[in-house]
Amino acid sequence: MPVTAQILESEKHLYEAMRNSDAEHLDYLLHDDLVYMTHDGTVLDKITDIELHRSGILKISELVAGETFVSVIDGSSAVVTVDINLEGSFAEEPFKGNFRYLRVWKSFGEDWKVIAASATEI
Repeated sequence: MPVTAQILESEKHLYEAMRNSDAEHLDYLLHDDLVYMTHDGTVLDKITDIELHRSGILKISELVAGETFVSVIDGSSAVVTVDINLEGSFAEEPFKGNFRYLRVWKSFGEDWKVIAASATEI
């Protein structure tokens, strides 16, 4: 399967894990040294990001991905930008918004993992 198709498939798995607060699948998809900057500038590591889902602090009820761009670098890394409409709650406060995500995927053998990400509200 071409790298771009692998990345798009990995993105779909990530969306599913986020929607379902599937901590086990998130653990698989996110690199242990993940750096994630949220839409408000907060920097999270993998453990903190997963715990938000696992604990129920972050609940995503709707996630609709729109325009997606994938740039493959040397066949072992990829940069993804994607517009996502999100709806859910954070600390029991409802939210709804449009966000643009930037993710960096890196291959580790047969596995693709997110090593860096950021979100911007648009």
